[in-house]
Amino acid sequence: MRLKRYILNLGIPISIILLISIGIASVQITHHGLILGDDFSFHFNRFYETYKQITTHHINLFQSLFSFSQSGRIVNAVYGLGFSYFAGGLLALVHNWFRFQVLLSFLCEFTAGITMFALLKKINIKNWLAVCGAGLYMSSSVVSTWGLNQAMTGWGAALLPLLFTEAIAVTQDRKARFSPIVLAVGMSLLIGTHLFSTMLGFLGIIPFFLVALIRTNTKRKLLTKIGISIIITMFLSIASLLTFIDVNLSNQLIKPWKNTNMLASAVKFTMGNNSYFELGLVLTILFLAQISYVTLSWSQRTIQERIITSVGGIFLLLSSTLVPWNFLATHSSIIAGIQFPARFQVVACILLLAGSALTAQNLTIRNPQFQYFPLISFFIMFMLIFFGTVDKMATSANYWQSSTPTAAGNNLISPAGISADRIRAIFSNSNLGIAMNTVLKWTPDYLPLKVQQSHNQINTYDLYGRQILNNPIKVTHQVTRDNKLMLSWVSDSSTTVTLPVVVYSHSIVQVNNKALRPSQISVSDIGALMVHQLHGKNQVVIGYKENNLFTKAFLIQLISWVFLIIFVGIKKINIKHRLQ
Repeated sequence: MRLKRYILNLGIPISIILLISIGIASVQITHHGLILGDDFSFHFNRFYETYKQITTHHINLFQSLFSFSQSGRIVNAVYGLGFSYFAGGLLALVHNWFRFQVLLSFLCEFTAGITMFALLKKINIKNWLAVCGAGLYMSSSVVSTWGLNQAMTGWGAALLPLLFTEAIAVTQDRKARFSPIVLAVGMSLLIGTHLFSTMLGFLGIIPFFLVALIRTNTKRKLLTKIGISIIITMFLSIASLLTFIDVNLSNQLIKPWKNTNMLASAVKFTMGNNSYFELGLVLTILFLAQISYVTLSWSQRTIQERIITSVGGIFLLLSSTLVPWNFLATHSSIIAGIQFPARFQVVACILLLAGSALTAQNLTIRNPQFQYFPLISFFIMFMLIFFGTVDKMATSANYWQSSTPTAAGNNLISPAGISADRIRAIFSNSNLGIAMNTVLKWTPDYLPLKVQQSHNQINTYDLYGRQILNNPIKVTHQVTRDNKLMLSWVSDSSTTVTLPVVVYSHSIVQVNNKALRPSQISVSDIGALMVHQLHGKNQVVIGYKENNLFTKAFLIQLISWVFLIIFVGIKKINIKHRLQ
């Protein structure tokens, strides 16, 4: 009987979350449209790379052997290594860009729903209210930005509630209890997915653990559990961390563009629909009401209610136009590197939704005559946000069948002037790489600058377009048996040329069967290889000198995840037997 009740309590909410996820992701199916959002080219090139590595067994944790115009540039090693291989594995299963995009959108929404539901249950919110809260979060712009724009902040938003389940748990009482494993899993998944979201999550949970450390009488026990969580995190993400550190310490990388007009990318409190840069009527009222209620009744609120709302309110403020972001950005390149203050809203959304649900439930306990009012209110808010998101998904998906199928984002088409029908046919081709060479984006992120070269002194976007994407030298690419890039071409003159391939400090270069010493390697301002070509046939082989440590780290990370899954599985089975 207890097991049946346990299944019903989880089964129905999970089924509803599943239906909501299908409802959002299936918009693309009903409208027969692929969505080529702003970040489509960049991230789907990453996933195509790991897909090809998996299917051809040419594994290279650093170089791009198949994607990004086969330029050898390093991307996945410094940007979500773990998630890129996960996504590449999914692409290998479905082998179709449309099915792959719909599947990833569904998984992002479902993950967000499950993690948010788990957080709300952690603070003892009743099932139906927790489901509405989870649905509201799933439908919000912080999650749906993945489906609409292919922005990895959407996946970060889907995983972040995992961190806050334990951050909130540690403030429930003076015993400061939390699960080191759950915290470590949440942090490791974020490290392997999106580092900026990891940083936001880390900053967001610090106040919770500081308050817990001050209040608890078992400080040593709390610090020990935090230490255990850190150690587990290191094992679960060691490869992602080491590859990131190695590339960044050994190269001066081009960082994502600095935004000095940050106010244009901050959240505005508006009375319209919810979007990434506009909070909208529903969430504006809900969040401001929660902040006002807790502020006005501060002395009557629990420590947990205060900190949830306070931290959420601070992150909401940081995300908004109320902060003089333009002034700050012009005086600090680090702040300008944040690019979009709206990114801070994800933490606000998680915590203020949780705080609002907690407030609504507590009010019904004190006023039982209004016991259904919070549930009805949350359901109405969820439906408004849900249908607004569905409408935006439909608008973006409809572009695909129009005369401008790329209008959902700012990607470029190569060759220019290609017809809409031809673009759609390319994305239906069984050769998935053709699409990645057709939809392009001149994004030079993580290319290596020359030593002491300032990013601001050169137009890296223009150089990337001319030297890599539109390089006049027509080379033939081939991946060697030992996972290196081979470029071959025929020249009718003997001159120095710039090749469409990128060299990093640990790259190994061989020109016409002659290995070059590091001092003999010449590169452009963005790391494109410069060689003296011979009249006739020429050949260049580019590899990356990986330390054996990285292979071991990758195996340690893989084994750690397998061990953890087995451990948790055995623990769950034991719980199931006890329930019976």
